[in-house]
Amino acid sequence: MGYVAERAGWRVVQYIFLGLMGLLLPVMFLTLKETRASVILTRMARKKRAETGDERYRSHAELERPPMIELVKLSLTRPFWFLVSEPVVTAFSLWIGA
Repeated sequence: MGYVAERAGWRVVQYIFLGLMGLLLPVMFLTLKETRASVILTRMARKKRAETGDERYRSHAELERPPMIELVKLSLTRPFWFLVSEPVVTAFSLWIGA
């Protein structure tokens, strides 16, 4: 890519990577499996409810879903908490910010 960047410019390199990602993204969606436990268990419970018609099959994620405002608050405060509580995050932030 260095040769292409020298000859054609950095924009061409960006277009090449954009094209590669455009080809690989659908392949990734079709071939990679879900690994998050809450999503897998929710799907299993939904399938079991559909098979048996019994509504007692519920996943933990379905039963104890926090309110949206709590999720937004957590998403906004977590990066700052990591910044002050994790030395690696603090060090890299200072290094990148300098």
